Amino acid sequence: MMMGAVGQFITRACLVLVIFSERIALNYANTQEIMMLTLDNVLEQTEAMQESMEGECLSFLNGFEEEKEIPSGVVHPKHLTQAMRRGWWSCAHRIVECLAELDLSFENDFNLESRSVNVHLNKLKSLVMSAKKTQDISPAFQWAQSPDEIYLNVKFAHKLDAPATINAQKDEITITDNRLVFRASQDHKHFKLDLTFWGEVDSERSSWKMGSAGTASLTLRKRAAGDKWPALLDPEATPEKPANMHIWWSMQENFDEKFESMWDEKDEEEEEGKGNEKKDKPQKEETPKKKKKSSKKKKKEVSPEDKEFRRQMKLLDDELRAEKKKIDEEMAAKKKEIEAVIRQRKDQLEKMKKDGTFKMESGLNGKMQEEKEAQLNQEAQQLKQEAQQGGDNTMEEEHGEQQEDQPQKKNEL
Repeated sequence: MMMGAVGQFITRACLVLVIFSERIALNYANTQEIMMLTLDNVLEQTEAMQESMEGECLSFLNGFEEEKEIPSGVVHPKHLTQAMRRGWWSCAHRIVECLAELDLSFENDFNLESRSVNVHLNKLKSLVMSAKKTQDISPAFQWAQSPDEIYLNVKFAHKLDAPATINAQKDEITITDNRLVFRASQDHKHFKLDLTFWGEVDSERSSWKMGSAGTASLTLRKRAAGDKWPALLDPEATPEKPANMHIWWSMQENFDEKFESMWDEKDEEEEEGKGNEKKDKPQKEETPKKKKKSSKKKKKEVSPEDKEFRRQMKLLDDELRAEKKKIDEEMAAKKKEIEAVIRQRKDQLEKMKKDGTFKMESGLNGKMQEEKEAQLNQEAQQLKQEAQQGGDNTMEEEHGEQQEDQPQKKNEL
């Protein structure tokens, strides 16, 4: 009996082991099949399910179009937030229309869900920006110089005409005797400006400032004040001119006059012997230069006769302008008078046409109008000729008097 019971137990145990092993094998096979599913298949299946569910939602909501009224309690503002959360935008559009017909307030629910969507979008955007590779950019800049300073206008872009990167933060700025290193960054963009100057600058007296429109300005003090650099960069350190370096013309024009006046002063000092002239140079050479200057001054002096001649010529020019102005005013007044007469005749013709008397007397009126216009034109021409003759006679008389006075004044002188 004992042997029979033991045999049955062993048989059942083996059967259990076989069944368990088969289940393990089946689960392993299912796991392998799931792992073989790609992400594309999962997303496609999910998208198909979402489209199907959104279609059912739309068909349910569109069923109310056949009815005159939407039953109360069928559509609720929470349905709008649920549709937005699932990305069912067509369904959300239809829900808004239904809520508007039911005169239900849904702005608060919409604003809350909109903020939630924006939070997720901003997080996703920050992840996308952080995943980007950093870009090392050499920023475009302009430069100008005065006798004492160098001015730089840096734009956080690869070209001057390209859009600037706003809100760039300064990372490093180092100014030494003849070098500038300026670093700034914004997200994945890193800007670096490394310049080796032609001359030396005073770092302690130099300054910089970040702009609000994606720019930065630097003012570098020259160590040798009053000197003009032939170039900004050292030709040995920078043999080729950077493509994004430009002259700041609008700023440079303000200092060109200072350079010219500075050079003029140096020339005058050299002529007077105050500049770089040697101490042992004899002073005899200064005397002829001073004599030449005094002779030039004498040549520039104007005689009293010439002054009087210019004064009288100026008086004649002023009188001529006054006469011309007077004639123009008379002509303008006459023109207004003629225009008033013609306007009056036009008003009469319009009145006659309204009264019905124009047809009977149109020929006579036309003839009278032509005669009147001819007479007015003749008077205007005559007035113009008289004014011109009067002006010419006045000028001739005064010019004759001027010529008579000149010999007399010469004798007096």
